Amino acid sequence: MRDLLNSAIQKSRETSKFKELPKFPSVIRDISFTVPSDVKSAAVDEVFRKTAVKKLKSFRVFDFYPLKDKKSFTYTLEFYDDEKTFKDEEVNKLQETLLNELSKKLNAELRK
Repeated sequence: MRDLLNSAIQKSRETSKFKELPKFPSVIRDISFTVPSDVKSAAVDEVFRKTAVKKLKSFRVFDFYPLKDKKSFTYTLEFYDDEKTFKDEEVNKLQETLLNELSKKLNAELRK
């Protein structure tokens, strides 16, 4: 029994991976937009995954509700650069690029 426990402990040590803490803070933004009612959330996710914005670390749907002939989404976006701290203007440009991609591919409109 003791050998089994020691073996399990040794194995967990070998497979444990540690990651260095980030040197720079990430930036969290929420973005709200509407799309035609036939657009699936998976299509929105696909645009985020394939976008040219490489500094987009993560995204997740925060809110959703159907409208008369559209759907409204709010996504939480996390931007991160491992070489520097973002300035607001830089994140604004990244967010604008995402909106342009959503607009071009899914006919999305920024919700005001």
